Amino acid sequence: GFGRLYNMNVIESLTKNQQNKVKSITQKAVNYLSDNIIKNYNEAKNFKKYRITYSIINELYALSFFDFNESNNYETAKNFYIEKLENDWRNFDFAIQAKSALILYREGKTSVANLIMKSLKERSQYNEVLGMYWHDNNSYHNAASKVSEHAIIMEAFKEIDPDTKMLNEMMVWLLNHKRTNMWDNARSSADAIYAIVETTRPQDNNTTKWLSVDNNNTSILIKVKEQKSTDNAPQIFFQKYWNANEMTDINNLKVENNSNDLVWGGLFRQYFVSIDEVRKHKSPLAVEREVFVE
Repeated sequence: GFGRLYNMNVIESLTKNQQNKVKSITQKAVNYLSDNIIKNYNEAKNFKKYRITYSIINELYALSFFDFNESNNYETAKNFYIEKLENDWRNFDFAIQAKSALILYREGKTSVANLIMKSLKERSQYNEVLGMYWHDNNSYHNAASKVSEHAIIMEAFKEIDPDTKMLNEMMVWLLNHKRTNMWDNARSSADAIYAIVETTRPQDNNTTKWLSVDNNNTSILIKVKEQKSTDNAPQIFFQKYWNANEMTDINNLKVENNSNDLVWGGLFRQYFVSIDEVRKHKSPLAVEREVFVE
């Protein structure tokens, strides 16, 4: 929502009039959510045994993006729920644990937040092809999207315990899910895109990507700086051609990514032959050609 847009500094790119409109909307939302948390607290405090609800956790997460003047009543209610999160986080599924860690971390409860992240890391699964993921999300409701759940876990690791290699492995799972299936709906797509953008967003504007091609122990290194197009968008695709006389041994080629960025790439051989010289080869794929002449 707007909290994530503020976090990515997107709102700053809007016109002054648009910024004022967004500020008005978010202020009303903050007031509504904080009042609702106070209302729920006034009911919850009367129960001897109370378990924090997922709706309250979502509201606390949404409010954690904003700095606002907290009333005494809201601060009392928030502290009550923060204590519940510190004690009960083990009862939640993976995604809600990650969201709880973000709330606690932003409230200065770093020790518990780090403990949650350590627990999530220990229960993760890894596959060389699929990447890093959580096999049994044990979601709190059937409508929950695995993509959205995975994205919130990525967000938590990026903010609390950033590790480039681990985040890239998590992104592999997210991208593979898109390639082999689909992101379930518009919300899942927005969550996934936010997680990817936050994970890959450079710390400065001097990002450099490297590609090396090893040809028969002869390294061909290409250094490509991000080129800006006319609309100031970074160019994130490039290709390189070699002539046949530059390839001394096409049976021994290796493509490596020497940067810390996750990239997709490949090496393709192009050759030309006259159509009448094409011959059948042993292959699982059989193609036959028939020509009809009137």
